[in-house]
Amino acid sequence: MSLADPILEAMDKVKPFPQVVLKTLKLLEDPDVPASRLLEVIQYDPVVTLRLLQVCNSALFGFRRKVESLQQALVLLGNQGMVRLLVTFGALELMRDPLPGYGLEREELWHHSVACATLSQALLREVKHPEDPMVFTGALLHDVGKILLNEYAGKKYGEISIMVAEQQRSALEAEREVLGIDHAQLGGLLGERWNLPCSIVTMIARHHEPVHPRQDPMAVCLVHLANIMCVQMGIGAGARGLASRPAPDLLRELGWSPRTMDACISAGWCELERVRALMGLPQNGRA
Repeated sequence: MSLADPILEAMDKVKPFPQVVLKTLKLLEDPDVPASRLLEVIQYDPVVTLRLLQVCNSALFGFRRKVESLQQALVLLGNQGMVRLLVTFGALELMRDPLPGYGLEREELWHHSVACATLSQALLREVKHPEDPMVFTGALLHDVGKILLNEYAGKKYGEISIMVAEQQRSALEAEREVLGIDHAQLGGLLGERWNLPCSIVTMIARHHEPVHPRQDPMAVCLVHLANIMCVQMGIGAGARGLASRPAPDLLRELGWSPRTMDACISAGWCELERVRALMGLPQNGRA
């Protein structure tokens, strides 16, 4: 029996993504969905409603009037702003625990994921696309496969590390060879299990290995680049930063230079600091 078999069987043990978030994402597959439909889904989750109102009434948003209802919050935040908060809260519930198999401390995966999602929006602006909650969600969940693979990666940590250090293999290739599956593939399978939109599943499954924009959706390439930027910035790289350079020829296909990446990092920093303050994330250090 392949080691991948018990890993796949263990998928049922992973806490499911909150239903209120999944239903909201499904609604947003229709770009013309009215705000009233989002309210119908969100209003029946009292915990989510309370957290949204708490955040909206925080000093960081600076709204002049107290936000007292979900309807007010949606008017002030807009559909996309509301969904970004929803998926970020949902990810926290999944990503709190440390992942020693990847050298990640408590909540460090969440910190990395929030940073990646934030930077993905800066990259969208660079390519003249509007901000997109689907890309935000794909970037936020890109490493979700690590949650399940952590136990097995920890047991085979030495073997994987030797392949990376001595055989010049990528950590993703080493995962695949030693464990029979890598965290990106596993994350894509989890996304399918949760019935996430296909575009998000693709971003998760291919975030380390995009072909190029002509063959893969632009969103996959931007999540790939956002992840690399986070690793280069030292945000949640863990023991084995799985990506330090863009996929071959990707920057050329996009018409970008390394300076463009630097400019995107600079542009993303201000927004990232605001999000960190909003979510209570550390302002510096590994995470």
